[in-house]
Amino acid sequence: MINSMSADIQDLVEKIKDLENQLLEKDNELFAYRKTVTQLNGEIEKLITKVSGQLNLAQDIQKFLQPTNIPIIQGIDFSTKFLAGSRFGGNYYDIFEHQDKLKISILLSSASGFSVSSQVLSILIKMSTIREIRKGTPNEKILEMIFSELVPVLGEKDNASLFLGTIDKRNYQFSYSRSGSFYAYHQIHGRETLSELSETQGLMTSKFNSAFQSRQMTLNQFDRLVILTQGIVENKNRAGVSWPETALKESIRKAPKKGTHELRNEILFQNEKYLDGHEMDYDVTVLVAEVKDPVIKLATP
Repeated sequence: MINSMSADIQDLVEKIKDLENQLLEKDNELFAYRKTVTQLNGEIEKLITKVSGQLNLAQDIQKFLQPTNIPIIQGIDFSTKFLAGSRFGGNYYDIFEHQDKLKISILLSSASGFSVSSQVLSILIKMSTIREIRKGTPNEKILEMIFSELVPVLGEKDNASLFLGTIDKRNYQFSYSRSGSFYAYHQIHGRETLSELSETQGLMTSKFNSAFQSRQMTLNQFDRLVILTQGIVENKNRAGVSWPETALKESIRKAPKKGTHELRNEILFQNEKYLDGHEMDYDVTVLVAEVKDPVIKLATP
C-alpha cells in the first residue's frame, strides 16, 4: 500500500512538473507576444506621427494656396471664406480676371482627400490652365481639359468636383459648368426663392464618361451668386447630425438683402451655431458675388 501511495505521489509530482514546464513555455510565448506587440505599437506610433505630419503639411499647403487677395471688380462685389477641416481636405477657389477686361471667372474645387486635391491643384495652378481661362476658353472645355489630365491618377474611390463660371459685364450673362457636389444658388433680388445652379455633368471619377456642358442665365441689379462646397452640410454637430440644406437656404433668405460679407457671415454664423462648437471634419468654402448698382449693360459687339 505504501509503495502504491509512493507511486501515486511520484506520478503527481511528474504531472506538476509537466504543468510547470508548460506554464513556463506559455510564459515565454506570452513574453515574446508582448514584445512583438510592443514593437508593433512602436511602429504604429511612428507611422501615425509620419502620417499626421504629412496631413498637417498637406493642410498647410492647402491653406497657403488659397488666395488672400480678391481682385476688385468694377460692378461686382465678392466675399469669400475658406475654413479648413481637421480630417478631410481638398477645397480650392480662385477668381480670375480675363484678358478681356469685361469678363471675370470664378472657380471652386473640392476633392475626396488631400491626395486627389494635390493632383487637382497641380493642374489648376499650371500656367496653361490659367492662360486658357483668362483668354476666354469656354468653361466646359476647361473642365474637360482638367479632367483629361486628372483621370490617369484617379483611384477607384477618388473623386473631384469643379465649378467654373464666367460673368460677362457687357450684358451680365453668367455662364457656368459644374461637375459634382456643390450647394450653388442664384438669388434674384426681391424674391424669396433660390434658383439652384444645378449640375451640368456628374462627379469626376475614374468611371466618368459624360459630355461636358454649360448653362447660361442673366444677372440683374443686386442679384447674388452663392456657391458653397459640400462640407457646409457634411460636417456634423455633437449629436452626429449634419446641417440640413433647408437650414442653409433659410440662412441665405434671412440674411441682409444687400452686402456680400453680411450674407457670407450669416451663413457661417448659422452653421457654426448648429455645430455647437464641434470640430469640423471637412473643408468649407463659401463664395458670394453680388451685382452692384448701377449696372450698365453694354451692347455685345
